[in-house]
Amino acid sequence: MKFKINNGSIKQEEEVIELEQLLASLELMGEEPLQSRSIYLFEEIERHVAIKISRQIDLINQLDDELELVEKDYVREPINIFIDTYGGYVSAGSSIITAIKRSKTEVNGIVTGNCYSMGVPILLACDNRYATSLSTFMIHSVSVELIQSTSLTGYKHSLESTEMLQEIIKGFFKRELDGKSQFYDDIVDGTKDVYFDSYKAKEYGIVHEVDYEYKKDEPKPILENKKTDVIKKKPLCRKWKTKTNK
Repeated sequence: MKFKINNGSIKQEEEVIELEQLLASLELMGEEPLQSRSIYLFEEIERHVAIKISRQIDLINQLDDELELVEKDYVREPINIFIDTYGGYVSAGSSIITAIKRSKTEVNGIVTGNCYSMGVPILLACDNRYATSLSTFMIHSVSVELIQSTSLTGYKHSLESTEMLQEIIKGFFKRELDGKSQFYDDIVDGTKDVYFDSYKAKEYGIVHEVDYEYKKDEPKPILENKKTDVIKKKPLCRKWKTKTNK
């Protein structure tokens, strides 16, 4: 992709060169950022997955920063993260959450299948949150893997770190759900994994809309965005036609 230089200035030419270098980096990742801004979280949340997704989000933001300098009326298109995961490591999930939160470009979370365990906080980090009626959710307390040969001190340390992570996750839920997290407190105080459907997730505030699909040519609703108070959303979704609507 080539960009025209309107005034031929050295500064703008440098900006174009930087932009082309950035596009080359994205192409090496197998992405087509100007045609598709879709990221897929369809596997266990581990370190290598966090690195890949965080890098994608950061590079798309860099691309948008450069395009804003080159194109006067450039409008950022949202990043869409499609989620179907059984969860994974808290540390890896936290890295993805950090990348989403620091993204200047809006991020949409779209659950297409399962959103279990660490997948739920990642979804909560997104600016707009959607799910299909076929999606399922699961929340539980933070778990820890103990090695049999671990000493008593090691067991105590693992327990302390797990309790600390639990409090961090609880605090995150409270912040993202505006303090309405009693349901989560009830869950983590129990011993069972708690499963619920998309409509219950909407009731809890975890998702904004159910039975929506990706579509660019229709208006998006106006939702609160913590990055810019209230902003007008760009086209994203339309309701599916179903036999029965709840």
